[in-house]
Amino acid sequence: MTQPQPTPPLDLDAIQTREAAATAGPWMADGPEILVGTPDDLTRHSLWIGETCNVALPNLGAANAEFIAHARQDVPALLAEVTRLRAEQARLVDVLKRTQQAAGEDPATCESCGHLESAHDPDGERDCHASGARVRSCTCTYFIPCYPAPADDPEMAR
Repeated sequence: MTQPQPTPPLDLDAIQTREAAATAGPWMADGPEILVGTPDDLTRHSLWIGETCNVALPNLGAANAEFIAHARQDVPALLAEVTRLRAEQARLVDVLKRTQQAAGEDPATCESCGHLESAHDPDGERDCHASGARVRSCTCTYFIPCYPAPADDPEMAR
């Protein structure tokens, strides 16, 4: 069985740059056509973004147009969620480091990804908590800390 390949890291700056350069939304699909606006304000003068018209596809590719039109609103929302989750991850890593230090442990980090070594097996190969794969060094983008929260962190005390 093939091991899952790690997902390359997202370049959020590049995605944000492309998103900011695109025509402002909202966008909508009208069959295979993609237009700026909503069904309530659609006129014959609405700005045309493009089309996915393909006679080989069901409904001429209307599902593709719908996907592209929704991406105008979905991509900024996904960028915000990734940013929020990365901040939460950084906060949890800090909590874990403080917990390890309070327990007298050395919070050493993986030379590959910067994750705490305790998130991995201590031998030469490690279990990546994201993919479950055995790797020489961690290639995951997150891990699940399994330590109790320190008493001085009200966020983790819940």
